[in-house]
Amino acid sequence: MKIFPHATHIMFVVLLLVGCQKEQLGFRSVTCRSVDCLDTTDTASSPRIETVIDMEFAVSDTHSSENVSDVINACVIEKAFDMQLKDPDMAADAYIHQQVERYRAEMLDLYRQHKDKETSELFLALDETHQIIGRVSRGREGFIGYVIQETDMTGAAHPYHCTTYLNFDEKTGNAVELGDIFLESKMTQLSDILLDKLMEKCGVQTLQQLNDAGYLTQTDMTPSRLFLLEKDSVSFFYNEYDIAPYSTGPTEIKVSCEELKGVMK
Repeated sequence: MKIFPHATHIMFVVLLLVGCQKEQLGFRSVTCRSVDCLDTTDTASSPRIETVIDMEFAVSDTHSSENVSDVINACVIEKAFDMQLKDPDMAADAYIHQQVERYRAEMLDLYRQHKDKETSELFLALDETHQIIGRVSRGREGFIGYVIQETDMTGAAHPYHCTTYLNFDEKTGNAVELGDIFLESKMTQLSDILLDKLMEKCGVQTLQQLNDAGYLTQTDMTPSRLFLLEKDSVSFFYNEYDIAPYSTGPTEIKVSCEELKGVMK
């Protein structure tokens, strides 16, 4: 396995007031790329797995056990890598190692069985690429937004894409959920607002026309748990298959704060 070294640098710095202590919080990038061949004796034609990580992680000038950066990073790592770790470099290395071990366990026997046969198309189908990109999104005052974009190509008919929106309280680093921003008693009204915005986005006037366009044929409209708090609006994200088929692609619905009056806390 060849892992290209991590590259890190400070992205930007914001000042946060945590209790009586001023904590300086910044974000650094962690980038690495790993390429591993199933057949180390014939790397030119061997199937391979490539893993690319390009993410921003919080850094703090304090060293307390519960600083804001650790809280943010732990949540980002859990969402991106499904791991209970706080250290970004350790998490990136562990994720790459996990992917390579899984790939070899799943593919090595199959490769060996067909190695000496005319199966170049099979070998091509054994190639895998996994990419995770994570970016900070500065929007609503008092909050830190974060966007994770994952792309997996595993020899299937089409790539798999998944986007995750996260929001953090910049004073505590705690993740902000839908119920922290919107009134529970107004979720039905919020669903109606999103439905109206989706119809407007698609240029249709009825639910049937929306169904004909491929939307909401298998589910009702509900507020996505993937939302991003922006300066004057909130963006709701729906991944492929959430409210429409893969061919339609993901859907983002942006709603102004003015339109959300009465449903927000």
